[in-house]
Amino acid sequence: MRLLLDTHALVWYYQGDLKLSAIAIQAIQDPKNDILISPASYWEVAIKISVQKPILQVPYAVFIQEAINDNGFTILPKKGVLNLLERFTPSIRLFKKGEFEVAVLRVIASLRVPVQARG
Repeated sequence: MRLLLDTHALVWYYQGDLKLSAIAIQAIQDPKNDILISPASYWEVAIKISVQKPILQVPYAVFIQEAINDNGFTILPKKGVLNLLERFTPSIRLFKKGEFEVAVLRVIASLRVPVQARG
């Protein structure tokens, strides 16, 4: 099965955070599952760091290498997701809370893969 992790699920899995359910952890670790990561996730982490909302316990580059690459997770193609992000980057602070996430989810929904969000 193909599973798409949202940003928090990815960070929580990497950090061993108990906010991620045992069922989610089992699905992520199941070798039969292909774990997908949206380019929006590493972009979101970078944005949070840049606005002084640190969510990592390690440097960003270490997180990308260990959380995504070393786990063998697949980063989705940038087309679509990054086009959306680039379109809204200059005005990102103009979004009301949640609007940006809804826009990203619409793009992800078009990919027709399950989303693992927060446990």
